[in-house]
Amino acid sequence: MLSAAFNYFSLSEAPASCAWQVIQNAGGDPSEDLRRAEAPFLSTIEASIRRFGIDKRLVSPSQEVAYFVGLRAHVGALFLLTLSTDGPHDSQSILAYPVGTPFLTTIEWLLLDWWREHGYDAAWKLQLFEEWPE
Repeated sequence: MLSAAFNYFSLSEAPASCAWQVIQNAGGDPSEDLRRAEAPFLSTIEASIRRFGIDKRLVSPSQEVAYFVGLRAHVGALFLLTLSTDGPHDSQSILAYPVGTPFLTTIEWLLLDWWREHGYDAAWKLQLFEEWPE
């Protein structure tokens, strides 16, 4: 899975400098605290993702960058899973893989471009789910 390749670990295991929480208030952005926590590392996060496309391996200069890149990969992988079915006989997807597009280009798009538009929203929802009492 994509999140395993990028070494995803949960927020409870992340360095204290990565701490964020879902802020639910009327009219506010629930991902605001995630954006705040990620901001000091944003340029390094994006550079690490771009380097992955070149080097074919992830080099994380810090645990903070590793956490945020792993979060993006985990959320992106969960999104991709929603686009397919995995029945007892076969897997199917409504979307065909873009012919001629290198896999690493698709990963970069998912972790950078898709993330900017949809990732923060998906991440705070995932965090609520992970915090849900059993």
